[in-house]
Amino acid sequence: MAAKTSGSNASAPARLIGGAWIAAGLAAGVVLTLWLTWPGGDGREAMIRRHIDGEWFRRSLVEDNLAHWLAAAVTDSGFFRSALDRRWRPAERQVATLVSQSRLLFVMAAGYEVTGREDYIQAVRKGADFLLSHFRDEEHGGWFWAVDAEGHPVDMHKDCYGHAFVIFGLSHAGRVTGEERYLQAALETWGVVKSRFRDELGGIYRRAGRDWSGRSGHSQNPMMHLFEALLALHDATGSQQVLDDAP
Repeated sequence: MAAKTSGSNASAPARLIGGAWIAAGLAAGVVLTLWLTWPGGDGREAMIRRHIDGEWFRRSLVEDNLAHWLAAAVTDSGFFRSALDRRWRPAERQVATLVSQSRLLFVMAAGYEVTGREDYIQAVRKGADFLLSHFRDEEHGGWFWAVDAEGHPVDMHKDCYGHAFVIFGLSHAGRVTGEERYLQAALETWGVVKSRFRDELGGIYRRAGRDWSGRSGHSQNPMMHLFEALLALHDATGSQQVLDDAP
């Protein structure tokens, strides 16, 4: 069921793939699969369902993507490996960023929603606990940008893009597990973004030092993904304040 590629060479070096980016691309497949396999619907939706095989999409999502991520990315500690080659083999050296760890939290949560399997929900708990234990800066607040496989920080600067994905990942983790501490951490992270990354005009700085000095840079990415993250946080908590903040 895997996609056919042209010009492939089995003897060619296995090239690393960007795990975080591939994980992000699964989101569209998850949404489409859940919608196509949801019962009911008439009119235009029923017509679309007649011409698109929702069960094929579900099988492809689970067998060609989610199952590989579950097998290759998840470790006993909860560290998510995202540097994988074309055969899904992990690279020897692994570093997780806020983005890769949090996006893969979403992937595991989606895997649980699509399959109902316990191993996905356990992966969510492991990954969220690793994020809380090793990425959080207990001294200055906020989250380190990157840690190694043992959980030691390797880049301690503060990145708003990464904080947006913490909100996103923990919102989905809290929603599917029912763990209030994940949702509370997501809410607290939004408070950090508002108090630490906002500029005097209401815009968002992209980057700051560990102690929040030297705030600099403006980018579309944090704004776009904060909107996405706040919608997920509202879905998980029902907070009217979060919904009011989203625009």
